Amino acid sequence: MERGVKNKQDFMDLSICTREKLAHVRNCKTGSSGIPVKLVTNLFNLDFPQDWQLYQYHVTYIPDLASRRLRIALLYSHSELSNKAKAFDGAILFLSQKLEEKVTELSSETQRGETIKMTITLKRELPSSSPVCIQVFNIIFRKILKKLSMYQIGRNFYNPSEPMEIPQHKLSLWPGFAISVSYFERKLLFSADVSYKVLRNETVLEFMTALCQRTGLSCFTQMCEKQLIGLIVLTRYNNRTYSIDDIDWSVKPTHTFQKRDGTEITYVDYYKQQYDITVSDLNQPMLVSLLKRKRNDNSEARLAHLIPELCFLTGLTGQATSDFQLMKAVAEKTRLSPSGRQQRLARLVDDIQRNTNARFELETWGLHFGSQISLTGRIVPSEKILMQDHICQPVSAADWSKDIRTCKILNAQSLNTWLILCSDRTEHVAESFLNCLRRVAGSMGFNVDYPKM
Repeated sequence: MERGVKNKQDFMDLSICTREKLAHVRNCKTGSSGIPVKLVTNLFNLDFPQDWQLYQYHVTYIPDLASRRLRIALLYSHSELSNKAKAFDGAILFLSQKLEEKVTELSSETQRGETIKMTITLKRELPSSSPVCIQVFNIIFRKILKKLSMYQIGRNFYNPSEPMEIPQHKLSLWPGFAISVSYFERKLLFSADVSYKVLRNETVLEFMTALCQRTGLSCFTQMCEKQLIGLIVLTRYNNRTYSIDDIDWSVKPTHTFQKRDGTEITYVDYYKQQYDITVSDLNQPMLVSLLKRKRNDNSEARLAHLIPELCFLTGLTGQATSDFQLMKAVAEKTRLSPSGRQQRLARLVDDIQRNTNARFELETWGLHFGSQISLTGRIVPSEKILMQDHICQPVSAADWSKDIRTCKILNAQSLNTWLILCSDRTEHVAESFLNCLRRVAGSMGFNVDYPKM
């Protein structure tokens, strides 16, 4: 949502349909070859009234407020908005119902006794096909998934209450969904796909301890910063993710910080009082994360100090992804059959409709789930590949690399003059690559001379 609002209509707001105007592509989506097959998609109809509109307002505050949270709290406290479906980022307000006046003036009093005047001005009336509406629809569904106690990590949402454990590799998998709302063939559709978040059952402190044992104290700090800075960690006491932007070796858990109310407290006491967590290592350094500011939040950027003992690493290292047994164990947990995937998607929609708060949010905006989209597809035969000595028709339409490996290609230029650059340590890898290339290329009629190395 942009703070500056354009009054003129964007060309993207227009419903442009070229297919109906061109005879040669009007009905080209349906073919005739192949075997018909019934398909179920990951798309669901979203129904709403034909006259549905979105009303975009701009909200100003006098005096101006830097805190986005305070802006929202003061606006939402008024009865004029309490029963309306709304989305507000601190400056731009979206409503599904129009306010009585084009300009509405409200006032609120802060806890400090300061009177704040708010002016809500109508800027645009948007049809449901507007790209701005698509943006708001996606915001609505993000709010709905949060009402299902799912947590947003990156762009996707995950359920920490149903983890899948892989104890032999110290991994946990959180099931979740990647969702979006958009128009397809002039229909508003909800798209969902199954997703998983890989979490390591290893804290940053455990990682640092193991690293210190491997490298020694002389280069520990440099190696630690090199391997940790830029990684994403999860704090399970609040299920939030943070990026490690720095390591502050001078700050310990026994140091104090200032709370929002201005009082000082040590990190150890804070976690004990707030989460009933006892920090065991009082000499560990603190991780530093630069907190992202919300859009239209003019307050100063804040740094968060995190205790490594309470931060869990996420994702897989390059070494882990090359571990066949580990990746096989992950695949066994995450690979779903078509029916299993279908059941997961149907369960998501059912959970939204059964949850009172989620359903209320959806219905307040005038939205209702329709049927799941199904269609008829076609299994087409594999294409014939014309080679130099014969015609190849692969058994698998998806992978035909094996079928042409022993066939000569129609025309090939010899690779006579070329070189390979490698270090002494990787010379054996380069030689293995060269032998494999010459062996495969020869059977395909592609001559590869020895290069300079």
